[in-house]
Amino acid sequence: MNFFLVYTIFGVLIGFALIVVTALQKTVNGSRSLLISSVCVFGTILSFMVGMTCNEPEAVMACKKIGYVFKLFSFTSFVLFLNEYGRLRIRRGIFIFLSAMNIFVLVFVLSYGQNHLFYKSVEVLNNGYFSYTHATRGPIYYVMVFDMTVTFVSMFYFLFRYIPRKTKEEKIRFFLLMSVGTIPMVTLILYLIFGFGGFDPIPSTLVVSDIILLMLILKYNLFDVMSLAQDRIFDSMSEGVIVVNNEYELLYANKTAKKFIPELADRTRYDIEAFKLILKKNEDVYSHEGRHLDIKTSDLVNDGIPMGHIAWIMDMTFIDNYTNQIITLKEEAERANKEKTMFLANMSHEIRTPMNAIVGFSELALDETREKKTAGYLHDIKSASRSLLHIINRVLDISKIEAGKRDIVREPYLTSTLLKDTVTLIKLKAKNKGLEFITEISPDLPSEVVGSKQDIQEVLVNLLTNSVKYTNEGSVTLKVECGKNDGITAELIFTISDTGIGFKDEDKAHLYDKFRRFDTEKNSNVEGTGLGMAISKALVDQMGGSIDVDSTYGKGTTIVLTIPQGIGSDKSTISSDAELIGKTEDEPFGFTSTAKVLVVDDNTINLRLTAVILEKYGITADCAASGPEALTLAESTAYDMIFMDQMMPEMDGIETLHLLKDRNLLSETAKVVLLTANAILGTRETAYSEGFDDYLTKPVDLRDLESTLLLLLPENLIQKTGSKDSLSMSDELYHIQDRMPHFDVRLGVTNYNSSVDDYLEAIGLLYDAVPENIKHLEKAYSAGDLEEYRRYISIVKNTMKSAGAERVARQAEKLEKASIDDDKVYIQSNHEYILAMYHTTAYEAGVASGRLHENTEE
Repeated sequence: MNFFLVYTIFGVLIGFALIVVTALQKTVNGSRSLLISSVCVFGTILSFMVGMTCNEPEAVMACKKIGYVFKLFSFTSFVLFLNEYGRLRIRRGIFIFLSAMNIFVLVFVLSYGQNHLFYKSVEVLNNGYFSYTHATRGPIYYVMVFDMTVTFVSMFYFLFRYIPRKTKEEKIRFFLLMSVGTIPMVTLILYLIFGFGGFDPIPSTLVVSDIILLMLILKYNLFDVMSLAQDRIFDSMSEGVIVVNNEYELLYANKTAKKFIPELADRTRYDIEAFKLILKKNEDVYSHEGRHLDIKTSDLVNDGIPMGHIAWIMDMTFIDNYTNQIITLKEEAERANKEKTMFLANMSHEIRTPMNAIVGFSELALDETREKKTAGYLHDIKSASRSLLHIINRVLDISKIEAGKRDIVREPYLTSTLLKDTVTLIKLKAKNKGLEFITEISPDLPSEVVGSKQDIQEVLVNLLTNSVKYTNEGSVTLKVECGKNDGITAELIFTISDTGIGFKDEDKAHLYDKFRRFDTEKNSNVEGTGLGMAISKALVDQMGGSIDVDSTYGKGTTIVLTIPQGIGSDKSTISSDAELIGKTEDEPFGFTSTAKVLVVDDNTINLRLTAVILEKYGITADCAASGPEALTLAESTAYDMIFMDQMMPEMDGIETLHLLKDRNLLSETAKVVLLTANAILGTRETAYSEGFDDYLTKPVDLRDLESTLLLLLPENLIQKTGSKDSLSMSDELYHIQDRMPHFDVRLGVTNYNSSVDDYLEAIGLLYDAVPENIKHLEKAYSAGDLEEYRRYISIVKNTMKSAGAERVARQAEKLEKASIDDDKVYIQSNHEYILAMYHTTAYEAGVASGRLHENTEE
């Protein structure tokens, strides 16, 4: 038998031995890729041997084609092994490229006979001992050479760049690994140069590579994880020790680990996937069968090569008792906080109910009395009531903030409106105390910003009120300027300074403590709850701002308030202080109504108070002291509006409303308004979700009640009685008013500097913008995009309010708030209504401005 054939058979046996040895190794980085490479090498040598023994040319060519399949993928798999073995994290794209090249070449190899791109021609020869082929190479053959060259270059790059060579054993391992790749590469180069008569020597050299790999595995511990683990751990350790390979398969568990986790003793029953997740996440605590196990992991490295992971386990079950105690305390704290919230809600109801009567009747009596002494008494009652209500609101505010019930609502607003409203409140207080109130407004202050006007105003009023209260002579100054402004966000900087009594340095640390006041003996005559600064700090923190306080005892205090706000659509600035502070809003028209109204309240005083207030608007209301009584009255009378108290015995307001609807006792146009003294829980959400059309908080503000009547009652039930506006109604205005019955023309003209021409131009622009606004509103409504809906309903609100269409503006404002609160039920119920109102008023604006002929149908 020919020596070369014997050598090839020997190579087949060596290749098979390498497969068996590699398969028996514990799975670590790269072992599977090396196994695939070994199988491919074995297939290459085996197909080469079979081809040598065949006499038929077709069989020889088939073996040669199969050999190419194994040969190409053996090299790619070996490169993949080097990448995984050294944890190199080479991009997958390289291996995808190599595999794609292999497949590309193999397509032409396997289809030889149909094409001559890989071999131009092939001749099967026999030297008397074995068969072999002599081929003329085609262009694709050199593509294969390029593919193999890239593979070998990658292999050498990985070896030289990443495989460690520090110790003697590492150097030997590096040399042998390099030999595995170098021998086939050198053989390929010689084959390309000398040809060897067409005989392919590469399968023969792969036998040498297999022998070297066997030496690496058996002699130089290429994959021996357990020998390294045994050197590092001892079975007698008090900690549990677990060893896994790079595939997170369990290799070893000491006695302590098996004690902690008995399933480890029987590996076939233990679900290692759970532990695999723990090791990957490196979790600190693992709960297993009532035990809390503290786990620390580290990588297991052999001569710089990652081989697996070790986990140290300590029984920390005693921590469980402490954890349970903490959970119990947390639950108790949450329960106490919930009880506190409920207590405050009940307190709000119980206190506000009589306060409603005190405030309401004192206002009514003050309006009707003409005797000075009595008027003075009534004024003092009203003032004291308002002070008490203010204290209640402060306590509820801080409770809402602590309970997370106080949300920051961001919406566009004019800085001029914010400052005008604030200054108007404080200026009178300062004047009554004989103090000079100074304002300094920077000209570069943005005109429109986006943020929470209500919360900023509350903070400013808190701080300015404190300055006025604690300043006996001198002045209080409010300076407003713009800080950083990048066109998207601007810092509003408010500096409040006074010449008051100040506070001591040691008190600064307690400045934001709740219910704490400084120098109580000296300030005993100054009213206050000690909550103003705490509320201000909490609100400013929620808005992402800051408060800096500097005070000199006996000389005064300076507070710098910085709050970031978004820049609104109007980037212009305020021209002067006079423009900012001087303008005042005109009060709406007075009115009477012929509406049929029912008031439901179990408190007789509040029932009578609401009825008396409604009499001011010409409404003689029916009264019901309970839910059942309201149902009885509704059976005989079709009411236009019902004011329903929330908390009543026997049947509360919500139950009563549901029964009214279930029994069909409400007309299609009837509106039901919730009256509630609960100012801390989700009143708005409750009202709308239960089917109420609106709600009023006790004590009922007369302006809020008036706005509710104007908004909800049908127009045919409202009769205007005149306006407090100073603008006289000329013939021209009467003519415009006739064309615009849904507008308060005098109010609208006043809003436009009392210029009729400016007003007509403004309502013309309003008319032009309506189709686009309606398109966006409909699109946002259909898509459920509340943010976009809020944006355009806000435009409707602002433009209609400026034009004097108060009714539409109020309804748009309700929808705006609903979009902010994610109240989709209210939006769905009122969307078509606002569009109809918008269409009607737009038509009137188009006719009055000349944009539309009066008889034109849209």
